[in-house]
Amino acid sequence: MFGSYDRNVDPLFTKIIALKFNEQTKKATDFHVVAGPELYDVFKKLISTTTPNGVDYFKIEASAIVPKPGDETQSMLLLGVREDGKSYKDDEKQATTKIIGVSITEKDGKVILGSDWKIIYNREHTKDFGISSLEYNPEDKFLYVLLALEKNQALSGKILRIGLPDLFNNKPLESVDEVSFKNHKPEGLSYLGRNKFFVIADDDREETPLPDAKRDMNEAVYWIISQRSK
Repeated sequence: MFGSYDRNVDPLFTKIIALKFNEQTKKATDFHVVAGPELYDVFKKLISTTTPNGVDYFKIEASAIVPKPGDETQSMLLLGVREDGKSYKDDEKQATTKIIGVSITEKDGKVILGSDWKIIYNREHTKDFGISSLEYNPEDKFLYVLLALEKNQALSGKILRIGLPDLFNNKPLESVDEVSFKNHKPEGLSYLGRNKFFVIADDDREETPLPDAKRDMNEAVYWIISQRSK
């Protein structure tokens, strides 16, 4: 997925792209645009229904594919809304844990999106924390949600999760082993299998405290996290 939903509100920067990977080399061999600028108005209209005065600005930073409720042979694409408001300025936006969903299928090697776009989740978990990544774990059937805080030079984050029935019924997210990322802004989450997750941070230009090293601007902090069995 690729998109520009930050300071540039030009719909031409709104795109969802599908990459095709070689199973042996794990390298991308082809790509195609699944949807383009027409999505901007779709997103703006949907997100505006969740706030009294609508939105002129929004940022989408996460995606995941999950089984469709009621029919696990079908799939849904989920997109996480990191923040929204009147503009990108700090006093005119707010962090969110809203999630947009749409049907997704594949035909003749091409990814096709449905027309059933909707807000499937709209419930605040922690003030000023917004979605930075989504990851579905097919082993335990939970959607894992990475939240990040970036405010007044303060950085933090946490991992939460929710079962799909609870997700579609707008139930609260639950903490995962009380994992936190104080002084870091976690941006990416990937499931590695066997209850292990990879998390990578984007601390921007903030000084990152490390035990025995200094982070250069072109470097990123990452973690391999093992989840305890329930």
